[in-house]
Amino acid sequence: MAEKIPKRLFIIKDLFSHGVQHAYFDTKNDRRLAIISFHNSIELFLRYALNTKSTSNNELDKMKFEEKIDEFKNKLLRNKELPYYPKIQDLNDIRNK
Repeated sequence: MAEKIPKRLFIIKDLFSHGVQHAYFDTKNDRRLAIISFHNSIELFLRYALNTKSTSNNELDKMKFEEKIDEFKNKLLRNKELPYYPKIQDLNDIRNK
């Protein structure tokens, strides 16, 4: 298990970095790719964090993005506020348009 953790986190970081690169360009396609990359990196991180806290892959597959965030807040943050929560919700809304 210890060997898989860095690889998963590296993939998440790489996906986020890919979004950052696209965010520097001011075209509609680049902005769209940045949004998709940011959103996917957040969702992959949520899956990674929740999967290590006894939420199965099968359960995660059935959850919507908002449910994963709520589960993350409840299980890992112990109901504390999630920084940038409104912005994460906005990002999800934009991505799903």
